[in-house]
Amino acid sequence: MDSSVALLQTASGLERLMAGSVPGVIKDSTVAQVSAFLYYEAAVIAKLTTNAEFKNLFKTTIFNQIEKDFGQYVDAQPSSCIRVE
Repeated sequence: MDSSVALLQTASGLERLMAGSVPGVIKDSTVAQVSAFLYYEAAVIAKLTTNAEFKNLFKTTIFNQIEKDFGQYVDAQPSSCIRVE
């Protein structure tokens, strides 16, 4: 199961814990706030992870940053540590 789907199911499952004594009423509680936050985050994650354009942009951004950071790491190494054969 996709982790975003599991998160969404868990967040929406917290609704049972929030139900008040009157049907249809949700308590304003910490659980309600946490559930709302998790549900929102899960919905955003689900949207982003299913969007091909976002996936490509994310991969490109991550790989560009890794390339930059690795290049800076290599450049910072003393020349005596680098062996070329």
